[in-house]
Amino acid sequence: MAIETNIAPRQKWWNLLYLVLCLALGLWGLYDYAITIPRRTADAERYQAAETRLKELEALAADGGSLTEAERGELAEVNSTLASFGGDVPKMPRTWDRPVQLWLYVIGCGVLGTPYFVWSLWSISRKKFRLEDDGTLVSPAGTWPADQIADIDMSRWMDKSMAWVVHRDGTRVLLDDYKYKDMHLIVGSLAHRFHPDDWTTEAKLVKKDEPSDEEAAVDPISERITTPDDL
Repeated sequence: MAIETNIAPRQKWWNLLYLVLCLALGLWGLYDYAITIPRRTADAERYQAAETRLKELEALAADGGSLTEAERGELAEVNSTLASFGGDVPKMPRTWDRPVQLWLYVIGCGVLGTPYFVWSLWSISRKKFRLEDDGTLVSPAGTWPADQIADIDMSRWMDKSMAWVVHRDGTRVLLDDYKYKDMHLIVGSLAHRFHPDDWTTEAKLVKKDEPSDEEAAVDPISERITTPDDL
């Protein structure tokens, strides 16, 4: 029966998770950059200007001078402005706040990160690997008949779940079990074909025959046959 791969569920969900996360961070960064930080800046400037003008008007009154009608109206307006903050003193955003929001979140996550994970999800989903009953391998690199496959490199299989099929002309194709569901069956089939003493059809190492407990307990030196000469 032919074996065909699909995108691994974990790969699909991780890519979707990062896609949504990058999109959310990009939108949040854009809102912060375009609305929140400018609003905080405007509030801080308005508070500082009102506070400075209040001190000037109070200084005029403290010097014994009388405030004009316009200045008394301005004093009331300044007090109203300060009161509108409810006792909180708005702080001026730090100089690096907007650049961080722009470059890290808007561009890094939104502009670059979101399309990358969309592309990654699409790219992995569209690639198909198929091993036919006759041993023909169909992959993004093309169709390789069984007699054109020279070997399979399993050197990184146990630690990275990756193997490389080797064509007779030296071309290599990566088989990545982390990204593709049922890839281990294709890898196992090829590995068992080329290295039957080392690999099973499920890409597991063959367990070498081990001596039984009774055999392991026998001491060859002590197992001499006793003869009359020994007596």
